[in-house]
Amino acid sequence: MKFVKYVTLASLAMLVACNNEEQVNVAIPQTQDVAIRLTIGAKTRAAMGEFQDKVEDNASATIENIHVYLTDASGSITVSKAFAKTDPDFAKLTSTETLEAKGGYKFLNVSSATTKAVVVVNPQNTIGAPSTNISALTDYTLKSQVEQVVYAGSQILKTVNTEPWGVDPQNEKQVIKAAEFDLTANMNRFQVLGTKFYKIAWKNGQKAVAEAWMANWKAQDENQGKSDAEAWTAFKGSDDGLKNGTYDSKTGQSTGNWDTFFEKVDITDQTQVIIMNRFYNNFKLSDLASSGELMFAKTVAGGVFNFENGEFKPDGVTELSEAVTYFKKEGGLTISSGKAAAFNFFCDKVTNYGKDGDAPILHFIFKEGSVPEVYRFLNISGYATAEGGSEGLNAENLKGGKLINMDLSKLNNNTGIHVGNETDVPTDVVPKPDGKPDLTSEDANVIVKVQVKNWNSVNAYPIM
Repeated sequence: MKFVKYVTLASLAMLVACNNEEQVNVAIPQTQDVAIRLTIGAKTRAAMGEFQDKVEDNASATIENIHVYLTDASGSITVSKAFAKTDPDFAKLTSTETLEAKGGYKFLNVSSATTKAVVVVNPQNTIGAPSTNISALTDYTLKSQVEQVVYAGSQILKTVNTEPWGVDPQNEKQVIKAAEFDLTANMNRFQVLGTKFYKIAWKNGQKAVAEAWMANWKAQDENQGKSDAEAWTAFKGSDDGLKNGTYDSKTGQSTGNWDTFFEKVDITDQTQVIIMNRFYNNFKLSDLASSGELMFAKTVAGGVFNFENGEFKPDGVTELSEAVTYFKKEGGLTISSGKAAAFNFFCDKVTNYGKDGDAPILHFIFKEGSVPEVYRFLNISGYATAEGGSEGLNAENLKGGKLINMDLSKLNNNTGIHVGNETDVPTDVVPKPDGKPDLTSEDANVIVKVQVKNWNSVNAYPIM
């Protein structure tokens, strides 16, 4: 979706009755007028812990603050102003009236050295002071519970006209300049709209039935001295055994007598934590790019994650517990209809959404005892346009302002994701599960189908 549709800066005609003005004390006539108007539309993430309402395609924005900077050619700030949502000037800045109809916020008598305008929607730091170079401003930081999506852009002011100025309008002319922005958010947003996870276990009492069958088989004269493996093979092929039954986790379908002996056990409500990993947590205003350290924890070894309470602890390197965005909720993390586990991320440096790409990873960590330890992490690191696909989303089409939606409960014929097997389930009659023993490993990648929409959203699917 498009979040910030238009940001318009222009020098307006000097109207004595105009009240959308901020006086700047600068010697005249070495000045110009600059007016700014924004039209904005796109919603953002709420706090972690409780799930948010699902953001729909082309939803309107949640905006708390706007910073406007006017700079000279060197980047030195000539004018800076913060607009809070509660400020009357905010309504002027975001007016739906055109500039010609006196819409927008007008700065008067701005230094004639001013050549550029920079706008930041939902900034995460204090506003820079005049005479500061914009390159020295502190990075805008993505925090774990930030509620706004950042939109930022810069434009060179263009001279479009002059207007009468002074006592004798024929002697002096006030410069009129203008610039238009068509801004897209500097972030994309993952929205997990549904989850369904299961493990495979013996049905109640059926393991004992199978063991008794095999013991009987081995006791028969013709089978004397045969091994347990041979007895298991016989059981699998027998009409009163498995009858060559198998289970396909991609379709959710079984054959033979598989369903008689095994079952899928839902562990969705045993999800302890959902986190986003591998992302940049800073955004530099001077070059409009993500920056800082890459927040990428590759293991929970060394006490980084506390399995008892589901909390991360500093690891001394990435400080993941401070930077990671994650959900942790008592009673499990089952997502109800109309809600989403949502994660915003700076997307300018993402070049590949495929299995071996560099997009953020989503981890689902399951409670102790819910599944064997070797399957406790479901790691989604690739995002495809079709279920079962191997090619990731086109990164060039996802440079900001996109909803990346995934409903894991709809995967695999609505059966969800096969996370693990109980340790006593023979591996030759069940598929290889997608759960892993840690955050990342050689074969830990899962790619999900997603749906991309223009906030504009995008549907995505995991690549398995």
